[in-house]
Amino acid sequence: MDSSSRKIRIAKELISCDGFLTSEHLAHLIKVTARTIREDIKHLNSECIPYGFQIQSTSGKGYWVDKRHKSELLAVVNSMAQKKDIVPIMPENRSMYVVQRLLFQEGYTALESIAKELYVSKSTIEKDLTKVNGFIKRYELQLSRKPSHGSKIMGSEYDKRRAMVDCLVMRDTMWDDIMAWCDPTIAEHVKRIVMHSDRQYGLDISSNDYNRLLAYMIVSVARIRGGHSI
Repeated sequence: MDSSSRKIRIAKELISCDGFLTSEHLAHLIKVTARTIREDIKHLNSECIPYGFQIQSTSGKGYWVDKRHKSELLAVVNSMAQKKDIVPIMPENRSMYVVQRLLFQEGYTALESIAKELYVSKSTIEKDLTKVNGFIKRYELQLSRKPSHGSKIMGSEYDKRRAMVDCLVMRDTMWDDIMAWCDPTIAEHVKRIVMHSDRQYGLDISSNDYNRLLAYMIVSVARIRGGHSI
């Protein structure tokens, strides 16, 4: 999930909540770090300035929005959603979004939540699963579905990593996707190592291969740290 999609998700959670939401709770929902959530809310507040309000925070309790301003926050969400390239519209782009969403998510994911993110119906996402299955079969992965849990991509860790790397490399938003998925400090550290190696040894590879190398290393480190060994 890229930064714009995360901000939309955060705003929608705040709109639907009548109390407080902590950065830790939001981080658990969106599968990023609490620090990323705090940065996203900081940027989200800059979007709220023209509408004359701010997302509030109370120490020890969390973030909240005054009921009087929830309609304005909804207007912010609609404005962000209308901006180019925030949400994949074409079916082929949408199906790859679903693949990436399921691949990089721990546990099962409800299709309703994906449909909500993409502003489409659940039945539309159901139809996209045909293309999702076609893609993951290339990596000997399978789609597991449980009515009370949602959907999850199953298979070996090696095959999952192959699919993850290809998913990242084929999208123009590779770095944003990486930063949204894993701890940004890990991604930045690995990137510095690769850049240092390139300067020191002069890696004679194409830009596409360079991105693939970077994505593979970051995915491997993040997955190992998450307890997923090959």
